[in-house]
Amino acid sequence: MILKNNKKILFYIFLIYAIFSTVSISVSETFYYLGILFFIVFFRNYLDKKIIKLFFFFVLYFLAARIITSLFSGNILFSLGKLKEPLLFLGFIPVYFAFSIKEKGKFIDFLIYSMAIITLYAIILHLIKHEPFDLKHRLSSTTGGYMTYGSLVCVILILNFYKIIKKVKVQYVLAFLISLSGLLLSFTRSAYLGFLVAIFIFLLLYKPKYTLLFIVLLILIFFFLPNRFKMRITSITNKNNSTNETRLEMWRWGFHQFKLHPITGIGARMVKKVKMVNSYGLSKQAKKDMVHLHSVPVHLLTTMGLFGILGYLLFLLMFLYFPLKNYFLYKNIHDIAIFSGIFSLIIIGLFEYNLFDSEITMLISFTLGLSNRMKKPISNI
Repeated sequence: MILKNNKKILFYIFLIYAIFSTVSISVSETFYYLGILFFIVFFRNYLDKKIIKLFFFFVLYFLAARIITSLFSGNILFSLGKLKEPLLFLGFIPVYFAFSIKEKGKFIDFLIYSMAIITLYAIILHLIKHEPFDLKHRLSSTTGGYMTYGSLVCVILILNFYKIIKKVKVQYVLAFLISLSGLLLSFTRSAYLGFLVAIFIFLLLYKPKYTLLFIVLLILIFFFLPNRFKMRITSITNKNNSTNETRLEMWRWGFHQFKLHPITGIGARMVKKVKMVNSYGLSKQAKKDMVHLHSVPVHLLTTMGLFGILGYLLFLLMFLYFPLKNYFLYKNIHDIAIFSGIFSLIIIGLFEYNLFDSEITMLISFTLGLSNRMKKPISNI
């Protein structure tokens, strides 16, 4: 009875996280950490030791790498700031082990509804302010800017798409259309790309014969899009686009720093400080805009050297392994959705530094935890 009641409490803790994951960073993070701590206190005896050892190794590696590289940064205390970020990956553990596929389905529902509501709120607010929908007035949400919003909405749209494929319901379709509108109005190219690649992968694994139809449909839709969206999409390959130019400058600067510090990099969080004394190849605009390097692998390579890129490879292994393994073993559409959603964030992360934004780290770890665990969840033990 005690175990059952504790399980209900844990479920509602993470349900509140799911509701606020698109609304408030502070509230969602509070309940996210609370869920982790509650699980450790009451359910630590029900863990699969092999998986836990592997996942703890991943988290401890990132913590150790942050500390080691910070020692060589020239500003140890500053570089060590926000050291708690890798701990957010631990949210995978309680979600993965504690809940049944039915309970995980409820989490997905609340993620979908929460995103649709906050997107609708953002659109209405935009209209009330009489602001045009363009690059100067891009749609965002209460959790951050348009780039963060683009990452969040992209993952949840993939989960929403899965729910529609599984069973067409009015609320799923309506939520999908609202969130898709939000994605378009964010004008975030990396999120566009992440969403399309993820849908393609989903169809390729689920119904390969529909992939060609999807490509044809995309081409047709493109021709009917308003010009502002066409121009935004085609700017991806435009070398003369000002954003593309500054990104390339940042990446060249990052690779230059890696050559100077190949093992430990310049130190986590040190980009803003190092660029002031070493602005190799940076224009005034790039130097002004460069808070981070707008690419997860490039940023980790620059700030943590080989330690960082090894950590990134471990991340790819951990976060793609579980859902893909389950899919190939059991051919479950649920795991295709989880894999595709996570893959969308990885694609976005090639062009945006999204991995260590706390709201993104929480969502990607939570989403991984939604993978189908074929062994019995805690409630059935």
